[in-house]
Amino acid sequence: MTITTPELARAVARAYARPLAVPMALAALLLAPAARADWTFIPTLDLRQTYTDNVALQREGQEQSQFVTEITPGMQLRHKGPRLVMNAAYQLQYYAMQDHDVSGTNRTARRLSADARGKLIDDMLYIDANANRSRQNISPFGQTNLDNTFASANRTEVTTWRVSPYLVHRFAAAATLETRYTRDSVDAGRTGLGNTSGDSLSVKLDSGTAFRKVGWGVQVSEQTIKYYMKTLMTKLNARNRVEVVIGAKNSGALD
Repeated sequence: MTITTPELARAVARAYARPLAVPMALAALLLAPAARADWTFIPTLDLRQTYTDNVALQREGQEQSQFVTEITPGMQLRHKGPRLVMNAAYQLQYYAMQDHDVSGTNRTARRLSADARGKLIDDMLYIDANANRSRQNISPFGQTNLDNTFASANRTEVTTWRVSPYLVHRFAAAATLETRYTRDSVDAGRTGLGNTSGDSLSVKLDSGTAFRKVGWGVQVSEQTIKYYMKTLMTKLNARNRVEVVIGAKNSGALD
């Protein structure tokens, strides 16, 4: 199955109509005019029926057995061309249980894995981008469940994305200069993992083919990481920035 560039734009907008997909969508739309070959779009559907004697992974004496029906529609998007290489996979899992209201369980879960590498200007300007979303453990000391995807204990959905344009200049066979800017983000929701965003700038100069026996390289980088205020509000049970300051004062953090 193939789709054209306008159809691709609409498909990306529908499938990733959330902030986590903005970097990948922008990268795809910016590079689409240069990538004139068709894209491969593969829809997927998975259906499973599971029986478990402890659906929410509760302690002994509080177990609850359930039949769980799992329906997982998804999609794969692929392209390999002279200017753009892209691979993306997305799944939306729905869980239906024999008892409609089971505490400690999820009704939906999302999985995203996407990466792209593009050439904007030949031998000069390039871009890398990736995005991921999956459920991860909150604490290494809490319950660990790898196969049980519908239990919510000690689990949260973590979203990460990264966009990195960079310039490359070659000084004949003597050296290669790379200047790269990277913007990335980690969003773990309102959990103790914390949410961060970062900006980094790096300059790298490496020896070229003229230095066959002894190579050399020099790299300089600077990174800024921001820790979001809503994470502090969650930890201090605060409703606004003023209560964050009061809570930090009461805890002795500002003494």
